[in-house]
Amino acid sequence: MWSLYYTVILGVVFVTGDRLSASYDVRIDYYKAETTKDLVINKGQPRFSWKLPLTSQRNVQQIAYQLQILSQNVLLRDSGRITSSQSIHVPYPYERDLEELTHYHVRLRLWSSVSEAATPWTSWIPFRTSIYNFHQYLMDYNDEVFWIGSTQIYMNELRKEFSVPDTSPIRSATVFISGIGYYEMYLNGDSIDPNRKLDPGWTTYQKRTLFVSYDVTSKIKVGMNAVGVKLGNGWYSQEQYLLPSIPEPNYGKTKKTELRSLYVFLIGPPRLMFILQIIFENSDEMNVYSDQTWKGRQGSIIHDSVYNGEFVDARYDRPNWAQVGFNDSLSLWITPEILPSPVDIIANGQLTLQAMPPIRAGSDALHFEVEHGVDEKKSYLLKEEIGNILGASLKDGGILQPISVSTPVLGVYTFDMGQNMVGWCRFKFRGPRGVGRGTVVEFERPPTCRFTISQVNHFIEYILSPHIITDLSFGNKKLTMSSGETIEIPNHIRNIIPSRIIMQYHQFCNETCLANFKPLSRSVLYEILDGCPALTRKSLEGLDYFAADGSKAFDNLLKITDELLMIGK
Repeated sequence: MWSLYYTVILGVVFVTGDRLSASYDVRIDYYKAETTKDLVINKGQPRFSWKLPLTSQRNVQQIAYQLQILSQNVLLRDSGRITSSQSIHVPYPYERDLEELTHYHVRLRLWSSVSEAATPWTSWIPFRTSIYNFHQYLMDYNDEVFWIGSTQIYMNELRKEFSVPDTSPIRSATVFISGIGYYEMYLNGDSIDPNRKLDPGWTTYQKRTLFVSYDVTSKIKVGMNAVGVKLGNGWYSQEQYLLPSIPEPNYGKTKKTELRSLYVFLIGPPRLMFILQIIFENSDEMNVYSDQTWKGRQGSIIHDSVYNGEFVDARYDRPNWAQVGFNDSLSLWITPEILPSPVDIIANGQLTLQAMPPIRAGSDALHFEVEHGVDEKKSYLLKEEIGNILGASLKDGGILQPISVSTPVLGVYTFDMGQNMVGWCRFKFRGPRGVGRGTVVEFERPPTCRFTISQVNHFIEYILSPHIITDLSFGNKKLTMSSGETIEIPNHIRNIIPSRIIMQYHQFCNETCLANFKPLSRSVLYEILDGCPALTRKSLEGLDYFAADGSKAFDNLLKITDELLMIGK
């Protein structure tokens, strides 16, 4: 009998996953920690988000995470290991809320499906909390914090000096400021954030006015300090050219021109609300408020408008006006008045922290996720790709140079920036002291040009009139459904079709314009309407008024409403 023996060799492979690196792209309440200079939140229970570490392995999943929070080098919160695959909008995992007006640090680590070991901890991420209920805070200190400005002069520069004692080291110094329409803040002669522009954001001020918070711990010194704030009209006191047919408002002032009228809508003069809170290591507290201990004057900007620019008289420049010991015997610095708050408290108006990212000019204005010293794989665009984008070079600090300069008329310079853009211009020029205001130079129309700028502006202003397009509801209209049920929805003015707009515009010009004004031809007007649809026309009134998507949603709402109305019939 023969017996067969087989030898079977089994190859067993044990796979042990490599330990992943630390998580990245950590966010606290939507703020990206890696690119936010000063991360401020206004709630006691923030949400956290992060991305799993990069790896060449497939099917990697998070199975647990751990969060730790410390303040003043003391560990206050430790979630321990929490079994969860959630990494977006992770709820605050502690019972006790974060305290307001406090500096914190947070870090995290996680466990994945490819390794039993946890990832390394992320670095400690700093953030701080604001005043949660600013209205209540102002109510508690209503005899110390005021809105200040002037109804007698255009007070657009305010300053104050104060002394910080040396009884204990400074733990933190925080500023809360709202200067409307716009403001720029200086501390001991230096701008707090020179690249930040057009703050605070434009809102319906009676319903919601924004304030901004700054961490100025490194700027405050023991002894005398000086704070200065520049104010501008912004959208709070807006100046706009409107058609003469629009009724003259009961407020503001009017200056007649040949083709149109200049209306100045004054909600009120610019005003400032300012709070500086200094906390010392021994827990003592010192506050500097906006009150009548400040001094103010009209600076070198003698007029400013979001539509018509600025008039600057350089003779009134005072380079050291925001420094300690400044003494100006040539200007009239007066005590500011206490002005009413722009917020209508009776109508439940709010003073809230500005959550949206600021408008920036300079290198900080580059809207690309490029991080120095970090693996480029984590960036949305590589550095070499940015070099192909006009004006978005990291080498020159984000400064865009004109591609050409021409002189169409003697003394007039035209700068071609090479692209459609929004920017912050910087000029250098020389001239004798005391030269008067510049004047608008009208270009002579070349023989080949079919229109002038004044003709285009006149038509653009007409199509921005409320009877052409609006985003505001007025009253209600009833919808009768097939079931017999009647519902009410807000009523809106719908957009007029292009042919009717042009017909009404020509009729309007015949009735209201001067004899020497000739409107554009129908073909040119059609081209303008074709290149400037309803969404764009409305956005021309103010790009920061509402988002483009919001405007599109509004047009969609009108369409849906009209369709429902037809169904109801």
